[in-house]
Amino acid sequence: MEIFANEVLIACGEVVITSGDKIGVTLTELVKSIYYQGEK
Repeated sequence: MEIFANEVLIACGEVVITSGDKIGVTLTELVKSIYYQGEK
């Protein structure tokens, strides 16, 4: 599953079903921000 905010990919994850009928998402990869400037 890919997670977007303001049309920018921010994370990837997997859909999981927990006890009961609840659904959750485990984040497996965080994508670097488009605003990241690196080390200075």
